[in-house]
Amino acid sequence: MKKIIIILSILILSQSCMKSKITKNEISFTLRFSPTSLDPMKFDRLENQIVTSSVNATLVSNLSSKGITPSIAKSWSNLNNFKSWSLEIDTAKKYSDGSNITASDVYVNIKRYIFLNKIKKSKNNFLDNLVGFKDLDENKISKISEIKIDGLKLDNNKIIFEFSKPTPNFLDKISFGLYAVVHPSSFNDRGEWNEGMSHISTGEYKVESWEKSEVIISKRIKTLNGINRVKFLIGFTEENLKKSEMAYASKNSLAFEGNWKFLSRIKDTNIVYIKVMKWDVPGSYWANKENRQSFRDTYYKFLESEGLELSKSYFPTHIKGVKKIDYQKSDTEIKLKKITTPPFFNSLKSKVNFKTKDLGEIYKYALEKLCDANGVELKYADYPENEKMEKEMFDFQFLGTGINAENPYDDIRFMFLSSEGIKIPFVNKMLENELMKDEFDVQKINEIINEEAIVWPIIITSQGFWVNELSGYDFSSINLTKVAIDFSFIGN
Repeated sequence: MKKIIIILSILILSQSCMKSKITKNEISFTLRFSPTSLDPMKFDRLENQIVTSSVNATLVSNLSSKGITPSIAKSWSNLNNFKSWSLEIDTAKKYSDGSNITASDVYVNIKRYIFLNKIKKSKNNFLDNLVGFKDLDENKISKISEIKIDGLKLDNNKIIFEFSKPTPNFLDKISFGLYAVVHPSSFNDRGEWNEGMSHISTGEYKVESWEKSEVIISKRIKTLNGINRVKFLIGFTEENLKKSEMAYASKNSLAFEGNWKFLSRIKDTNIVYIKVMKWDVPGSYWANKENRQSFRDTYYKFLESEGLELSKSYFPTHIKGVKKIDYQKSDTEIKLKKITTPPFFNSLKSKVNFKTKDLGEIYKYALEKLCDANGVELKYADYPENEKMEKEMFDFQFLGTGINAENPYDDIRFMFLSSEGIKIPFVNKMLENELMKDEFDVQKINEIINEEAIVWPIIITSQGFWVNELSGYDFSSINLTKVAIDFSFIGN
C-alpha cells in the first residue's frame, strides 16, 4: 500500500513539474501598437520587425549575440575582393506546410525585391549595386518573371550575387529582415502581397492567431528548452505589463518597476519625430513650407511649456559634427480648421526634466492646447488596415527610428533615398546631392531637415528590451543591438 502511495505521489509531482515546465516555455511580450503585415517589405514598423523576425527567416541571421549564423543558407563564400558572394541553400529546411524550401524559391524572393526597388525608383538599396541592375528599365518590366540580370544567378542549390564594387558587409546587409524569404505563394508576379494574415512560415515559428488585441506565434517544432509560444499583447496598459515578461521601450521609461531590467547596447540612438503626411498634396495647408515651419515651432513652444527638453536635432549630437538647431518661437496664427492624427504613445511614463510624466500625455496635451488656442479641431483616428490610406487620413504621425551613430552614413542614405526603410520623404535636389557624397556633412542634412520642416525631431532616447528578471529566462544569446528578435535564441 505504501509503495502505491509513493508511486502515485511521484506521478503527481512529475505531472506538476511538467505543467510548470510547459508554462515556462511560453512568454508574453507587450507591443505598443498592433503589427500590420507579415510582408518583409513592410519591415519599417517596429511592431512588424519584432513579430515577423521569428516567422520569416532570412538567408543568414544576425539576431544572435554570437554574430552571423546560418539560417536558410547553410554556408557561404566570397571571391574577387568581396564582389562575388555565393550562398548554398539548405534544402532540408521546410516551410510550415511541410514542403521543402528550394533555391528557386529564394531566387524568386530576391527577384521580387529587385523588381519592387526598380519600379519604385528606390535608391541606396545595396542590391542596386548588383551587376546589371542599373541597366534595367523600369518602363519595360511589369512583372518579376521579366527580371534577368548578370548579378543574380541560380546555380543548382546556390544563389550567386555579383556586385559592381566590393561589398564586404554583404552578410550583415542580407540578414536584414527586409530580405527575409517567404513562400512564393505569398505574392503574385507583380510583387504584390496577396496572402493576408494566413501565412506559410519559413522561420522557427508560425502564426497561431492574429487578433487586434493579441497576436500569438508558436514554435513549429516544440523543444523542452527555449520558447515554444509567444503571446504579443497589444497596448502599453498596466494589465498587459503585469502579464508580460518582455517589452520594447525607452530606457527612461518608468512603467517598468521592481523586477524589470533594461537590456540594450545602444546609446541614445532612437529618434522620436513627427512626419508631415500631406506636405506634397497640392493646395493643402502642409504644402506651404512657411505653414509647416510655423506650426512646428508653435508646437515646440507648447511642448517645452509641458516640461519636455527637445532634442533640437534630428540626429544624435554624439555623431561627429552634429549640433543642435534653435527653432524660431513663432507667434504666427495657425490658419487651419482641422487636424487628424493617430493615437499617441501611451502609458509609458518617462523622466522629463527631472519630472515623472507620461510622454504620450505631453505630446497630446501640448497639441490640444495649441489647437484650442488657435481654434483648430483635433481628431484622433486609428490606423487604417490599408497603409496607403494613411496619407489621405492623417495630417501627421508620431514615429520613431534608430540609427547607427558610430557609422551613420549608410543608415541616413537608406532613410531618405530608399522607398523601403522608414519612408522619410525626399525633400530636394540639394539633399540628394549631399547624400551621394562618400562622407557627407551630417549637420548639413540636419539643417536641410530643419529648413524644410517635413520631419520634426522631438527627442532622442535609448530604446531596448525590458525583461522581467523573475521570468527565469536566459536572454544572453539575443542580439541587443537590434530591434528585431528571434525568440529561438531565448533559453530557460
